[in-house]
Parts: sequence; structure tokens; C-alpha cells
Amino acid sequence: MDYYGEFIYRDGTLDRVLTSEGYYDPTGADYHYHLKDHLGNTRMTIHYDGSSATAQVDQEIEYYPFGKMFSANNTAENKYLYNGKELQNEFFENYDYGARFYDPELARWHSVDPMAESYYSHSPYHFSGNNPIKFVDLNGMNYDEWDLTVRADGTQDLKWVSDKGGNQTQYVNTKWETGSGETWDLGTETWNNWPNSKAGMMDIMSGGEAALGSWNPKWWDKASGRIDYSPFDPIDLVTGAVAAKWAVSGTKIAATEGTQSFKSFSAFKKAMGSAGSGKHWHHIIEQHADNVAMFGQEAIQNTDNIIKIPGGFKGALHSQVTGHYNSLMPGTNMLVRDYVKTLPYNQQYQYGIDVLKSFGWTP
Repeated sequence: MDYYGEFIYRDGTLDRVLTSEGYYDPTGADYHYHLKDHLGNTRMTIHYDGSSATAQVDQEIEYYPFGKMFSANNTAENKYLYNGKELQNEFFENYDYGARFYDPELARWHSVDPMAESYYSHSPYHFSGNNPIKFVDLNGMNYDEWDLTVRADGTQDLKWVSDKGGNQTQYVNTKWETGSGETWDLGTETWNNWPNSKAGMMDIMSGGEAALGSWNPKWWDKASGRIDYSPFDPIDLVTGAVAAKWAVSGTKIAATEGTQSFKSFSAFKKAMGSAGSGKHWHHIIEQHADNVAMFGQEAIQNTDNIIKIPGGFKGALHSQVTGHYNSLMPGTNMLVRDYVKTLPYNQQYQYGIDVLKSFGWTP
């Protein structure tokens, strides 16, 4: 086999072309797609059969945790299997990770980790911190420089850049896409004692176990003031709550053109006046201390978040909404408001809108 980038030749003839989703077979002019699990393991390979207009299964594979196959068929069709790495089985079944070859039978590498001096407490032959269910060793070395792009719509991209700082020192180059065509460079943050795998990095992005454990870092400062840490802060990184937190600084993000923000509810009422007869000012995202501490006053006290609704009389919308937030979550002893305050900013806002609509409110 000869490899030229994504092109693989067998005996001088093009055998297949690798793609981000699988591979292209030039012989049958078919695209084959890998169905993978959360660790990047190929569990099934399929292709579209034009004659029957159905998806045909080429390959099915099951693995033990450290990668040994216990059920497989047609492995000759595709050799990019465990962690998406290529199986080399001319003599023994080893996976090519780039820096080293891995033996799933032994659950160990065949050579010493090039970065072994950075962590004496581990065997230089160990695989994925001996926790292959949670971590993925991307190339047999250490991954420690990343580009993180966070967007206003809540999506994010995390990409590995280089082996920059040695084992368990992670550099995160962060950018914020505002949704209005601007991209802000938020600089580079350094995390020490952090797991050196994409799985470990993604864990804190999703507020997972590592995010809430002893490895938890403090996230970067915003343009003015500090983002206070709470157990739910990691989730903010992949939601619109980031925008709410940075809105307090000179780099202001307004949800709607013309939005006015204030440093207190009193300042809001002084500027906007009374809600009017039979009306109350209502915060879509509640203004309790936890939300203020997490998002800042100006993300709470603004003309997008505070609206006029009927109030001050029995059965008024304001009373109904308050009653809902003071009720218990179904099947729990937790108040609705205590649950809602654990949500990211944009989810709290949407929840508040949905509650209003459930009681007959229309924008």
C-alpha cells in the first residue's frame, strides 16, 4: 500500500480516497460512510446501493474497552477502526496512531511515550491514562494547544493545534463570533494539570465530570471584571451566556438593536417609568442574586429582558408566572426557579418566554 495524503494506492492503482466521513471507492464509484461512537470508534460502515435504493452494511464491529475486537465482519473492507485509526494486521493487529503503534491485545504501546519525562507517575507504555472509555489518545503523544471558537448561537468548535507546552499544560486560543459579522480575539489562556486529550477538553466544554472535579480551572477574565466561577460556568462557554457576560464590558453585545441596559432595577424604573395601571414590570430571566452574580446586572436589567405584563390583581399573568416558578419540579423537591437558574443564559430566556406563552401571553 502506498499513501499520498488522502489517496491510497494498491500495487500502483488507486484503491480508495479517504474522506472526513469515510472513504470513496473508485472501483465501484461508491461513497462509504463510517458510523462512529463518542470515542471515534468505527462501529459500522455503510454505502448506498443504487439498484435497491437502500443503505447496505459493509462492516460491523464491537470492541472491548481497550480496542480488541470481539465481534467483527468484513474488516478487509475498511481498516480505520478503533479511535478511527488504521489497523495494521499484516503480522500482528496494531493500530497506527502516528507517533507510536498501539497493541489492543496488550492494551499498551510498543514503544516509550516521547513525553514520558513529563509524568513519572505513569508507565511510559500506558494508553489513554488507563481510561479508554473517557479519553482518546489522538496520536500517541500529548495534545496541548487548541483553537476554541464560541459563537452567539451556542455552537462551538474545538480544534487541536500543536504539542506546545508539554504534558498536561493546555493552551486555549479563544475567539468569539458575535453573530453580527465580528470576530473577537479573546487571547490565550493556560491551564495546568489538565487532561491532555480532546475528550478531556470537551468534558469541561459540556460541564461534564472533569469540569466539576478538582481539575476545574478558572475561566478567562472578560474585558472588564471577572467571570465568577460556579459549577455551571463551563456550560456557559458553549452558549449565549458568554455573550451576556461579556456584554457588561466595553465590547457590548446587544440582543436587539436599541437595547438599553442598566446597572440596577431601580435605574431601569427611573429611566422607563411605571409599567402602567394593571401592569407589572417582569424579568424574563429572573433577577435573583445567583443570576446577577453569574451574568451581571446589565444582562438582567435591560429592555430585552424586562417587559410589561398584567399584574396587581387576582389571577393576573404576573401572579401565574410567579406561582409557576415557586412550584416544584415534577417528581422532585426542587423549586422550578432553583432548576431554571442552573441553565445557561439563552436557555433561561427561552424558558421564561415559553412559560409566559403557556399562560396565554403573546409578544
